[in-house]
Amino acid sequence: MDIKKTRLWRLLSVILLVGWLGVGTVSAEIYPDGSIAFFNKEGDQKCSIPFVSGFRALHAIQGCSDNQAYYFGLSSVPSATRFFLCSERLDLPVDGKNNCLNQFDWKYTLKTTRVITTTDKIRISDLTNKAPGTVVVPGVVVVKIEHNGGNIDGKLSAVKIFRSAPGPGPTTAPATTAAPVKTQ
Repeated sequence: MDIKKTRLWRLLSVILLVGWLGVGTVSAEIYPDGSIAFFNKEGDQKCSIPFVSGFRALHAIQGCSDNQAYYFGLSSVPSATRFFLCSERLDLPVDGKNNCLNQFDWKYTLKTTRVITTTDKIRISDLTNKAPGTVVVPGVVVVKIEHNGGNIDGKLSAVKIFRSAPGPGPTTAPATTAAPVKTQ
């Protein structure tokens, strides 16, 4: 009986010492916010936003306009982050958030697979026939493609981001002009 008590006290002492020293604690690594940029038909960057969790309607982003983006690009985005691009149905009232989440012409869900993902411009319409699991470019994979009709080119209405890792900034940032995405 005394041996069991001694072993128990030793185990508790080790656990307390490890906890006190901070050994074995889990801490979330902080990654830069990164950004997603949007480009017009000519391939010129029109606007970009910090890559933080949340919903962003393009018409509400400084420098962007609804239904003008043909391409997007990522800069310094953490791995395992999901995001979707979508187009609102034009026959519904334009309130952005509800239409794109529930009623949409198309919605493309993607995920990053590199620790820090930076891409060239990606043409949105090139995603149309991609199967889940398809690598779009190194570091970006298709999760789900939903297409209920409507044009794709120039019809992007919104983006929703689900960050996988905490960033240094607030969880929801205002629309700004962020670092440009590398272009060819």
